[in-house]
Amino acid sequence: MRHGNVETLMGEVTTTARDVADATRERVVRAGASARERAGVMSARARGLAGEAAEALEAWTSGAQGVLRARPLYVLALAVGLGYMLGRALRRG
Repeated sequence: MRHGNVETLMGEVTTTARDVADATRERVVRAGASARERAGVMSARARGLAGEAAEALEAWTSGAQGVLRARPLYVLALAVGLGYMLGRALRRG
């Protein structure tokens, strides 16, 4: 009689362990799918932001080149003046 109770108990424990393992596996699969989905969304956002930054940098560079071509002496004088002021500020600091 006692032997039968142990077998029944072992069967119940095995069944419960399988149920817990199955439930855990399902949750892990769902969590992985959710993480992949979120990673895809974040990756798309990052690509969009990088594209916008590249466009802004291209526009700024194009504008700077236009000013440099239109007024090269003005830009040179401005660069020398800023360099002089920055050098003096760093020497005092």
